[in-house]
Amino acid sequence: MGSLCIIYSIFKYNFAVSTKVHSS
Repeated sequence: MGSLCIIYSIFKYNFAVSTKVHSS
């Protein structure tokens, strides 16, 4: 379960970064 939370956090972080890149 713990690892799943970590993977989810990384996925969310990557999504936010890619959204930022597309915005600029």
